[in-house]
This record gives sequence, C-alpha cells and structure tokens, in this order.
Amino acid sequence: MAEIEPLLRVGTTRAERTAAREDAHQAQVRESFASITQNSPWRAEELEQQLVRGEWIFYWSPVIDQMKREGRLVEALELALECVDCAERSLRIGPNGDPPRGWTEKAAVIARKLKRYDFEVEIIERYFAIVADPSAYEGLTHRLGVARRLAASAVGDTIRP
Repeated sequence: MAEIEPLLRVGTTRAERTAAREDAHQAQVRESFASITQNSPWRAEELEQQLVRGEWIFYWSPVIDQMKREGRLVEALELALECVDCAERSLRIGPNGDPPRGWTEKAAVIARKLKRYDFEVEIIERYFAIVADPSAYEGLTHRLGVARRLAASAVGDTIRP
C-alpha cells in the first residue's frame, strides 16, 4: 500500500501550508479532468471549451488568489477575466443555466483593489446582462451599488481643482 503524504507538517509556515493546499487542489482538478475526459469521451469536447491557458478553469482559482496575495493585481485581473469569458461561454449551472458568479466576483474584487470602480461596475453589469434573474444575486447587487457610488465619487474627485 502506498504511503500517504500529509498536507500539513509540524513547523510548517502559513505560506507553506497554503502552497500545499493549492498544490493538492490543482492536482485534484487535473485528476478530475483526466478522469472525466477518459471515462466520458462524449464530454471531452465540452470540457475542452472549459480550458483557460491550457488548464481546466477550476485550476486557476487558487492561482488568482495567490497573485492577489502577492500584489500582482493587474496580472490576477487579466487571468480572472479570461476565466469570466470561459465561464460565460461554456459553464452553465443551476436551475436557470447561469454561469457561476464566482469568477465575476473575483474580477470585481480585484478591480476594486485597483481602484478601477468603473471597470468593476462594467464587470458586474456584464454578468447581470446574461443571467436570468439578477435580483437572485443579492451580494453581487450590493457590490454593484457600492461600486457605482465609488465610481461616481472618483469622477467627482478628478473634476475638483
């Protein structure tokens, strides 16, 4: 029987534990993707549409989070937007067939960190334009309202002498 390597060891740093969790997540995503495409060839074509930069879309969530932690916000936003595009194009879930909102939320959070409030508004409005019932997304609706106020405030700040 193969020995199982523990994810956490005594004395590891927080960064090492985070990296170990992310590595385990990415390995699990790759394994799931391989299993699905191997066992269901009819789904392989569908899953191919869910690739971002050659990896299954779900691979990128912890990568984006790590980029945010490292302060690589522009790079994280670019990758998050690629995931938004992919999700809108190929992932439809839930009773209404809406794309998952998580990618839109990630992109919106990063846009706000960059103080790109106008872009945050654009990202959320783009999502609401394609979902069946925008009112079902209370958290995103609240974020949109705050982003609009911040965008209006930022415009006012640039006009003042």
